[in-house]
Amino acid sequence: MSHDHSDSHANNHDWDKLSRWHDDMTSADPGGFPVFAVFLVSGEDRDAHDVFRAFRASFEERGGGFQNLVIFGQHGVSETVGDLLPRLGMRPDAIPSLALFGHRDAESVQVLPLTQGNPDPARDTQSQPWRNVLNQVEEAIDSQGPQLDLASLQGMVMCKTVSGPVVELVEKLLADRP
Repeated sequence: MSHDHSDSHANNHDWDKLSRWHDDMTSADPGGFPVFAVFLVSGEDRDAHDVFRAFRASFEERGGGFQNLVIFGQHGVSETVGDLLPRLGMRPDAIPSLALFGHRDAESVQVLPLTQGNPDPARDTQSQPWRNVLNQVEEAIDSQGPQLDLASLQGMVMCKTVSGPVVELVEKLLADRP
């Protein structure tokens, strides 16, 4: 497999996913699941892929849909990843990271940096910042409390989106592609 081929595979894969994510976000009941999680990774970030799987298992158990949890870059850092980072107010090298927002019209995201590369078997998963964040999200959903206050989650770093609601930012990304 030539290098170019894998790049175009990653690009097409993430592009299709971005498009589906947008469709799901716009068609889903806005008052449903209280959190959206976007993983931005590289193909080598096995540890972050594991974190994504932990979030997926948890969200599916609680009724979250595809629009609530999406991962980009799993098959290699795609143009989509490169386009999303600055739009979410993140540096180009902020991979792997998890961006969380509370609803599709959110104008800011909470960003949690993830560990690069492979999982460290010696490390205690329970003490990881992402585990702490996921625990807090699960508690909020399980207690059927008010809208989840993402700003109060411990371990997150605040970021602003660059241009309006997340759902519109994704829409613009899709519209900009030749």
